[in-house]
Amino acid sequence: MQVDDIHQRNGSLVANRYRLLRVIGEGGMGAVFEAEDLVGGGLHVAVKLIKPEFITSTEVVGRFQQEAQTAASIGHPNIVRVLDAGSDDDGPFLVLELLHGETLCDVMERRALSFREALTIAAGTVDALRAAHEVGVVHRDIKPENIFLLGSGDRPTGIKLL
Repeated sequence: MQVDDIHQRNGSLVANRYRLLRVIGEGGMGAVFEAEDLVGGGLHVAVKLIKPEFITSTEVVGRFQQEAQTAASIGHPNIVRVLDAGSDDDGPFLVLELLHGETLCDVMERRALSFREALTIAAGTVDALRAAHEVGVVHRDIKPENIFLLGSGDRPTGIKLL
């Protein structure tokens, strides 16, 4: 399916397995969709895709594929889990665990963090970075938008580094 806008992918299938339901995040070069795994019993997952205008960029596709390999190699509870990766007629895709909560950025826009919360978030983030560094990975994009607080409301139950 040739599309000019990544949002046109809503409702389409990735790899004849993942039905894209809605965009849940978007960056400069890609977007993340909530999707239903039609083979995996209807489990909801996150599917990351490259925007159509970057599909022909070997640099962007290479970084995307490196991200998949890197994230899968770390295997730490504070790093988002890679469930599947591959490529289909529309380009490469990355399937991640679907997280419930909000980014640290979203929380900080709404309210100030307590010292205890900030310390807990920092400790979880540092632990994830330590695990990445142990396998030779440098994140290079640590920012509140890439720190995800699990849970709901103002009581996070954990963190995930995106």
